[in-house]
This record gives sequence, structure tokens and C-alpha cells, in this order.
Amino acid sequence: MPALAGVVLSFSLLFPSAAMAQVSTGRPIHVKIKTPKQKKLSFKGLVINFTNSAITVQDRGNMALVRTFSFDQELTRKVESRRMEPGSKVTVVYLKGTDTAVKLKGKLIKEDEDFPIVHRRR
Repeated sequence: MPALAGVVLSFSLLFPSAAMAQVSTGRPIHVKIKTPKQKKLSFKGLVINFTNSAITVQDRGNMALVRTFSFDQELTRKVESRRMEPGSKVTVVYLKGTDTAVKLKGKLIKEDEDFPIVHRRR
């Protein structure tokens, strides 16, 4: 038995971490996760069709390029009682990688109950 005790003692001297585990607790590490903002792009063109939930725009330079953008919730509330005439110039600010418009730059006409929407022929 004394030989076995000497082997265990020499083993614990050579490898102290194996003999007893050392645990130290410190302050927890807090990691802040940043959510990247989605990049916004703009599309300039002429209005083809305008509804309360979407707008269809034709590119000013390339007349064959037509895009339809749906509105986000905030923009839908803003344009609820407004309209745009077909053919008017507009800049649509939208989220990159989507067809969701977040802002419209152009002439929005306020609708009146006394004067219904009448589309003029051009």
C-alpha cells in the first residue's frame, strides 16, 4: 500500500489540475447584440397606379422598368385619405431587398368628400 500512496502523491505533484479542479467565478460577461438597420434605397419615376396600400411606378430613364411597392403600416396611415395623379413625379424610398415603401416624395393630393376622385385623361 505505501507504494500506491507514493504513486498517487507523485501523480498529484506532476499534474495538480488532475488532482483537484480549480473553479473561479467572476462577473458574468454581458454581450450587447446590435441589430443592423436595414439600408434604404430610392426609386425615381412616374406614377402609373396609386392605391391606399400600394403604388406602381415607371422608371424615368428606362420606360420598360415598372415596379410596384407596398406600403409599410406607418406609410399606409399617412396616405389613407390622399392620392397621387397618374403621371406625376415621385421618389419612393424603400427597404433594400424588399418592395416595401417607407416614404414617398411627391405631390400627394388630399381627398375631399365633396370632390370624389376623378382621373383626367391625358
